[in-house]
Amino acid sequence: MNLLNRLRSGRGWSMEALARRVNTTASTINKLEKGQMQLTEDWLERLADAFDCTKAELLGENRADGSLVEQTVRQVLVAYEARGALDLGQAPAAEIAEVCRHIVETLGREDLDRQTREARLESMTANIVEFATRRR
Repeated sequence: MNLLNRLRSGRGWSMEALARRVNTTASTINKLEKGQMQLTEDWLERLADAFDCTKAELLGENRADGSLVEQTVRQVLVAYEARGALDLGQAPAAEIAEVCRHIVETLGREDLDRQTREARLESMTANIVEFATRRR
């Protein structure tokens, strides 16, 4: 069972219901699920809109390369450590959690490939942690 089928089934949608949402036929949805039709950029956009997710999530990229949350937490902790501010007396867990939440929410809204997302994660983390530690 591919990801498209799992997403559709998980919402309790028939092929016909999904087809109506993306303005096509159940036969076309069946072909997409079986890999008999190419998931073009247009299809990815239409399906992502129907499922209210990003194209990357639709392709399962967030699962393949590790959870965004885990990557973010790891990157934030490394950045705090690099600035010598990992001591929880200086950087309360609530502050670190807020930094992670902000980054995850921001990156989750952006439709990025893995390499671009990792670069954005590193850049955002460095900037936010620098700001957070400078204002102490």
